[in-house]
Amino acid sequence: MTSWEDAGNTVLHQLITAGYEAYIVGGAVRDRLLNRPLRDVDICTTAAVEEILQLFPAAVAVGARHGTVVVPVNGLPVEVSEFKRKNGKGSLMTDLSLRDFTCNAMAMNEHGDLIDPFGGQAAINNRIIQVVGGSPERFLEDPLRLLRALRFAVELRFAIDPQTEAWMTAHAALAAEPAVERIANELKKAANNRLDKKALIFLVFHPVCRQLPKLFSSELLTKERLETMDESLFIQGETEWWTLSAFSKAAEETRAVLKHYKVPNELQKKAGFLVDMVWKGLQTPWDRFDLYRLGKDNIVAGEKLRAMLSASAPRVSELMSRYNQLPVHSSKDIAVSGNDLLQWFPDHTGRDIGNALKLVERQIVSGRLNNTKTEIQAWLTREKVL
Repeated sequence: MTSWEDAGNTVLHQLITAGYEAYIVGGAVRDRLLNRPLRDVDICTTAAVEEILQLFPAAVAVGARHGTVVVPVNGLPVEVSEFKRKNGKGSLMTDLSLRDFTCNAMAMNEHGDLIDPFGGQAAINNRIIQVVGGSPERFLEDPLRLLRALRFAVELRFAIDPQTEAWMTAHAALAAEPAVERIANELKKAANNRLDKKALIFLVFHPVCRQLPKLFSSELLTKERLETMDESLFIQGETEWWTLSAFSKAAEETRAVLKHYKVPNELQKKAGFLVDMVWKGLQTPWDRFDLYRLGKDNIVAGEKLRAMLSASAPRVSELMSRYNQLPVHSSKDIAVSGNDLLQWFPDHTGRDIGNALKLVERQIVSGRLNNTKTEIQAWLTREKVL
């Protein structure tokens, strides 16, 4: 299988062989210095879009207006871009000077030599996020970089340089300006990391995130509560992140927030369901049917969120033990079907049958009815459900 490094070197070699200047830039260089596995490769070059497309027939222009082409190499999409320009002129130095942070403003030539005009390697060694250019101009060019700084800080476990932090705070109001899809995508990338107590407090209460409309507004989501949360707790992934950041007293309110950020419908539903269940768990302990409704995956997410918002110890192991002891874990486990009930009670409508099945399901989960056809039929008859 082709590695990202091999894919990047293949494209780089072809560009240079064809007479163009070309370098690997950005995250691939940073991650190589950090000994992190590469997840993508970006190349900048003197070649124009038309020349790149001619050199790589399978390439696709995805951002022709910005001079960007994707070159597939054995299934790996290598992004190739013309040098960024300033005042009409493009060069490697200009390109790097227009990048966001010093750790991303480095290049590597075909021999593996590092080109680092802005101190990116020093920033990596010192584990800091530092804006390129010694001014807030990069944030003014694209305010999404305010969120990118936070995302890189939690992803790389870096601190933000004090001067960069000061500029971010001064321009925090700009964070709400990018399209909501771009904001949501940046938050999604941040949420893919393991967000422990320190990372959560950093993100949720950073001046930049406080400017994002509708998020982190729950009265339960206080700094004091997160500071006292159990050290073992963390959130990771979109479901847990969006449920926490849009938490409210009603699923409809949470879904409205996620709709604003154009989060996929399925995720809206899942977060809304979790909000209802977590809110219930904050009022009274979950019973057997609550655990059944939550299911294995949601028990873990729901209990983590409940514990965070109540500043109490998580009980995941206890709840999973109770869940595993349930007589059934899905409606598919029920010993009867709608067809069985129709045979036993042929004079009833489909709606009646459906309602009866729900009652049977609840009785079995609650331990009040054995999951056998004989006992289910006897119970339905005795209780005159149908």
